[in-house]
Amino acid sequence: MNDPTTAFATLRRRFKAHHQETVAKLVRRAEVQLRFARNFAGIQPDAVKAEWLALADRAQALLDAVPTDPEALQRALAEAEALLAPIGQAAKRHTIHCVGHGHIDMNWMWSWPETVAATHDTFASVLRLMREVPDLTYSQSQASVYDLVERHFPEMFEEIRQRVAEGRWEVTAVHWVEGDKNLASGEALCRHLLLTRRYFREKFGLQPEDVPIDWEPDTFGHANTVPSFLARAGVRYYYCCRPGGGDGHPLQRAAPVWMPAPDRKAVPAEKKGRQQRQRQQRLLVVEALRKMEHDRERRGNGNQPEGQAFAPVDVERRHHQSESRKQRERAR
Repeated sequence: MNDPTTAFATLRRRFKAHHQETVAKLVRRAEVQLRFARNFAGIQPDAVKAEWLALADRAQALLDAVPTDPEALQRALAEAEALLAPIGQAAKRHTIHCVGHGHIDMNWMWSWPETVAATHDTFASVLRLMREVPDLTYSQSQASVYDLVERHFPEMFEEIRQRVAEGRWEVTAVHWVEGDKNLASGEALCRHLLLTRRYFREKFGLQPEDVPIDWEPDTFGHANTVPSFLARAGVRYYYCCRPGGGDGHPLQRAAPVWMPAPDRKAVPAEKKGRQQRQRQQRLLVVEALRKMEHDRERRGNGNQPEGQAFAPVDVERRHHQSESRKQRERAR
């Protein structure tokens, strides 16, 4: 069987003359489902794996043989999806929790006024989406951005406080910034924890048990003393993206793992080996199902102009509504 990447690149070229959004969506839908089916099959017992890969091969063959006609493509995709239905039913036993998050670099390659603007635009976008999409939830991790908004945009800050009280905006900040944890001294890290805990208690009424996670998606370096500080500050979970430390480091093992400190304090940690773009997340989410019935997918935009985050949310919502409608029609 041809490599899926090559096969779908060929399919796109064949339909290049059809400048229709519908055709592009059909090809993209076929690619995502075939890739998911193959990856999901790869983590099954050998007998199931062989059966499902055979189904995926047959589905791929249908698409490879389709004539250059949009209606024929739609029929072939429907047949391919029927073949893949057993895999889809098995996948539905899992629950994937999409966690919206806007990562904001406080001072990377821009000035402080640009940080203020990026924070405002990200939060304005999220709050607008919350008004338009009642079930949308979001998380934000750095105390510094809340303080920034409180100082410069007090009306926005009050709306954020309201969303936090509603349970739709989750505070995941236990440090003032997502800073380096190798160069910073233990005293500095403890001050981060103390000041942040005090800020959220005073401004949001949140106690340490209300914010039990240290969310560090873009922090370089994770010293082995970090769990000691975190455990004493009431932190029960640690999420990071750049574990480092080589193959022998605890964070390089399959997540979640216990991250121990020299004094034997430990926190459960989950790592993501790399940050993923939206399309990759759709294709690679199967990796998360390897050991868990429930998993989390980190989604969202940061350092983006207002409105950039809307399209993915709207696409996911419309897809869910479409699938729900199809299920109701089949049940009649």
